[in-house]
Amino acid sequence: MVSSGNFCRSGWVVASRLVSVVLFLFVVLPLMGLSLANTLLVTRQKPHKADAIVVLGGENTSRAEQSAALYKRGYATRILVTGKNEDKLIVKSLVAAGVPKEAVWVEPAATSTFENALFSVPILKQWKVKTVLLVTSCFHSRRATAVFRSNTGTIEFFSVPADNVPVAEVIKNRWLRERVLMEYVKIIGYWFKYGISPFNDFAVTSLRLPGNEIKCSL
Repeated sequence: MVSSGNFCRSGWVVASRLVSVVLFLFVVLPLMGLSLANTLLVTRQKPHKADAIVVLGGENTSRAEQSAALYKRGYATRILVTGKNEDKLIVKSLVAAGVPKEAVWVEPAATSTFENALFSVPILKQWKVKTVLLVTSCFHSRRATAVFRSNTGTIEFFSVPADNVPVAEVIKNRWLRERVLMEYVKIIGYWFKYGISPFNDFAVTSLRLPGNEIKCSL
């Protein structure tokens, strides 16, 4: 017969374990994801001369700023903007930043990262380009690069993401926190739906402790 004392102790054990699991899932794990975002979500290469720049449409105008900076520094002579309902703002920002309108092309149909690549790659192949600088937001860069490379064929994509966000700002800013954490969910979703893993080329030896800043700009 189980005594009431043993029953209470068992109940406390179950409750404490449940609390531990909840804390891990909703506090510890998200904090780890935010702290390691620079390592896990960001991929970037040093910009170099390329045949074209592809900038993904989005709410972040720094993507246009980054693309304009690359163009004006002579890294490429044309820019392809991809994204439904996003192209006008980015094109306007590019022109305002000094990029000639005739140097900007638009792919206006894509509604997701997968479609960004699906609809852009045929255009790039028509241009017969071999190398592309891919510009998107910092935390979106690893998934976006993996998606484009999975659709590429012979085109090489080099990630040159925008933004320069301190880790402390990400942690305290609700919008940024949600955006970063949702990126992990989308990575898992793309793996299951399309079989695309952004970590195929991710070396364990490249892991490093996060510094004070998430550096994603030129």
